[in-house]
Amino acid sequence: MIKKLLILLFPVLSLAHPHLFIDTKLNFTIKKNKIDTLHVAWVFDDMNSQILMMDYDTNRDKKLNKKETQKFKKIYFDKLSKKKPFTHIKVDGKEIVLSKQVSAFKIDYKKNLLIINFTVDFKKIKQLKSIDIGFWDEENYTAFSMDPEYIKFKGKTLKTELDFYEADLFVADVLKVTL
Repeated sequence: MIKKLLILLFPVLSLAHPHLFIDTKLNFTIKKNKIDTLHVAWVFDDMNSQILMMDYDTNRDKKLNKKETQKFKKIYFDKLSKKKPFTHIKVDGKEIVLSKQVSAFKIDYKKNLLIINFTVDFKKIKQLKSIDIGFWDEENYTAFSMDPEYIKFKGKTLKTELDFYEADLFVADVLKVTL
């Protein structure tokens, strides 16, 4: 009887769940009432930060040099960028192709936490009413959190609202920015 019950419950027990937790920090630069750039910082959880540093900090100096950063970027971020690096942006309801807008990739390691920094350039993107920004992993192995305390503006502060995107297996934060 117990075997039958376990067999019936196995599909439910085997659903994907997050193994990596990332806090997201956003810094907007506003020019002429439009978003000029968005600086994104992903702060990895302590355990995964340690694991990734063990894998990529080959000289064990507690920072990733240029070669180590390039290897990390190629293996993780570039492969994701061909799709979407967990970053989903809609401008006036239209999804943008992110790989053309991402620049200034950098990795920091502070207080035992791995931090990926990158910039999204909005200069050439026509903006009229709103921009929705969300971070999620369709496979639900990575959980992103977006705390209003970590959303900053340089220049004019725009109206924001934190909303949610609901999928079958997860719920993700979405920041709605009104221009």
